[in-house]
Amino acid sequence: MECYDYNLLKKPRKKFSKRFFPFFIALLFIFLLFFYYKKVVVKNIFNILENNLNSYAVISVNSAVLEVFSIDNGYESIVNIEKNKDNDVVLIELNAIKTNQINREISNIAKEIFVSQVENGIPIPLGSFLGLEIFSAYGKKINLKVLNEVFVVCDFNSSFTSAGINQTRHSIYLEVYLTSKIELPFTKREIVSKTEVLLCEAVIVGKIPNTILGI
Repeated sequence: MECYDYNLLKKPRKKFSKRFFPFFIALLFIFLLFFYYKKVVVKNIFNILENNLNSYAVISVNSAVLEVFSIDNGYESIVNIEKNKDNDVVLIELNAIKTNQINREISNIAKEIFVSQVENGIPIPLGSFLGLEIFSAYGKKINLKVLNEVFVVCDFNSSFTSAGINQTRHSIYLEVYLTSKIELPFTKREIVSKTEVLLCEAVIVGKIPNTILGI
């Protein structure tokens, strides 16, 4: 009877080398660190960036409005009012040419002021990089240059409120939407800041119909 050594037929098992264990630990640590950065740190930093950018947007829009909407651009320069022989209002419409000019000038100036405020970066406390809100206000501030693009869109709006017998207050507002495209490592986001400014208002004497064309 022939005997075989079955141990010779078995394939030797490859033992896991202990040299690779630190590599896998390091890889796992990097993955967890990246996950924490994406889910926690980035969210915290974006919240701070959004607060700062909203403040810059308000300052930029208000400064642009003060510069553009001077005494020469009063209520009568942008609103046309037509009345009938009974002194009743039959039509209220915005001066399209004038409003488009104001729109363009405010958009350009607001964008220039906004960009100038953030050209050196946005101050972010070092504590915010820990991802915890309680540390977000602590530590030395560093300037992050994260702004990529800026867009400004303006829209005129108006409201009518009673100011007495046959008297109506007409208020004209400018809604400015400033969109900032910011970029951090491995992530991008758009922040839209809305600023509403009262441009002018006047009291109109006379009856105003329920439907006003051109507004």
